[in-house]
Amino acid sequence: MNLELLEQFRRGGELISGLDYETGNARLFIESEGHVYSTKEGTDLSEIQESDIEVEACVSLPSERKSMVLSYTPYLMKCLDKAVTFTAPLDDMAQIVGPVFRISDCQNENFLTSAKVRKNLRKTNATLVISDVKDGTISGFTLTVGRDIIEAVTALMVLEKCAKASLLASVLSTPKPVNYIFARKMKKIYDGKYSNNLINGFTHNSETEMSEREAQLRQEIVEHGLKLVSSRLVERSWGNISARLDEKYMLVTPSGIEYKDLLPQDIVKVDIETLEYEGGLRPTSEKNLHALIYRTRNDVNAIVHTHSDCLSAFAVAWEDMPILKKYRKELGEKIKCSFYGMSTTEKLAVNTVKAIENNTGAIIANHGMVSVGKSVSDAFRKAELLEDNAKEIIRLGEEK
Repeated sequence: MNLELLEQFRRGGELISGLDYETGNARLFIESEGHVYSTKEGTDLSEIQESDIEVEACVSLPSERKSMVLSYTPYLMKCLDKAVTFTAPLDDMAQIVGPVFRISDCQNENFLTSAKVRKNLRKTNATLVISDVKDGTISGFTLTVGRDIIEAVTALMVLEKCAKASLLASVLSTPKPVNYIFARKMKKIYDGKYSNNLINGFTHNSETEMSEREAQLRQEIVEHGLKLVSSRLVERSWGNISARLDEKYMLVTPSGIEYKDLLPQDIVKVDIETLEYEGGLRPTSEKNLHALIYRTRNDVNAIVHTHSDCLSAFAVAWEDMPILKKYRKELGEKIKCSFYGMSTTEKLAVNTVKAIENNTGAIIANHGMVSVGKSVSDAFRKAELLEDNAKEIIRLGEEK
């Protein structure tokens, strides 16, 4: 086994080990040069050594994608216990995993060579696998696949979040899935465009001369991008941040680049009216949303767009969220949920701005949320408080 392949296993293992929930005896699989390599059962994924890798008897994975993760995450195992799967409740599942998520019954069958698993992974990047049923208790695991091991882990992260959002949404109302046709379209767009930087890498923008204020704003956006990830308001490159530079321009995070990799010069300068931008990196695909908010709300100087767990439950339920008394001084009385608009479209931007009105933010149906503020730090704090508020409301609902 070459060092490049070992490094791929280590990158995937480190990402899984950094999750804030259990993954059980998770295993990684990579197909390379006519072999399927995998981590041995019980391997410590945070410190994968060459001796932890073995060669499987099969010569290919049950998917055209060359990397796979086997895992036992909490909410997906709850879905397995109930033998239920779901249509994409959020846009990010539609993009990364696909429109639907199905069960593969592999009792007395090797999942690596199963025709059922191969069929279910043909048009989607995940399946729940039933390995055994005894006395009404179902045993099994989740398989997620990707073009590389990082994409396979990302598919797992998104799917677990969507399973959680769907189950929590049922506390609020009946979950509403993403339209199947829209979901298929978003998957095609993601595979063809958005994920290119994540899979193939990118080149940093060159440093240019700028005002002291612009340099400071760029640095603030980079720093708060890292905070978005560390606070679990987003994963990897999900979500986006912007700041109003002046009457003409806004500064926004680029598309498809992880926050940990961003430098201040990578933040993209975009014309608020025309959406024309400078530099070699594309701005966030939600630039329309940011620009429309700035054109509509003169009091807003920064915007944070997240995909946090409990607010996602409100997005799946299409429910407005009341603000608890202790948060009202900073957040107001409530935030509304928008009507649905497909990710990155003008309709999403228009519907979200209508929902924001003069409030501190809005829930975006089947998508996430957005918070606005006088500064980047102000918008970020509101995003944190809104997620805290959502968590407490759901907890109170579960206790009823």
